[in-house]
Amino acid sequence: MERVASKELFLAKCEDMGMQVTEERERRFKESLKRTCTATVLDLREQSFKEHAAAALSGWLNSEETFIHLVLCNNELGDEGCAAVARCFQHNTSIISVDLRSNNIGPTGTESIFEGLEANKTITSVDFSTMGGSKRNILGVKGCQAFSAMVARNPVFSQLSARETLLGAREAEALSVGLAVTMSISKLDFGTNKIGPEGAQFICKALANISSSLEWLS
Repeated sequence: MERVASKELFLAKCEDMGMQVTEERERRFKESLKRTCTATVLDLREQSFKEHAAAALSGWLNSEETFIHLVLCNNELGDEGCAAVARCFQHNTSIISVDLRSNNIGPTGTESIFEGLEANKTITSVDFSTMGGSKRNILGVKGCQAFSAMVARNPVFSQLSARETLLGAREAEALSVGLAVTMSISKLDFGTNKIGPEGAQFICKALANISSSLEWLS
């Protein structure tokens, strides 16, 4: 990462955490980025990022075209952080996958992400799953409705993972609206939820229309 970008992220992280800025803490932060990030993977997992760090990251990614995978799992983005991250989707044209697992994201944050993806033509995969029940993401009906609206307009989005996100029959029904019209979906992971027989029926009926593109379902 560029020196200026890592400095801005560090300062924003300190603001999120109410933490004093010190040279030693900045050194450790930069060292952690060197360990996790590669030429194509921007891996910012477990950095305690919240809305200020998300805003700093989004501003930088507006013009950064190096990375193709964005990993933000196990932070604390919440809904406000998601709204900030989603803003860069309007400008960035290099990222193809986004990992948002375990970030305390609710339906409003989920909605922001999918609304940001409506006009994006490079991101094909988003992972909203929860890891081991920690910092649970919850898509909710509103988030699932936003997914359906997005896939109706976005011809490239192909993979959604939402394990352990408290999906029920109502959420499945909302998801099925979009699944019934999209032809680009190749992977869906709804494992470890409570969709139940009624929700499964909604999903299966919708998937009948995309059987030619669907490669993996859980």
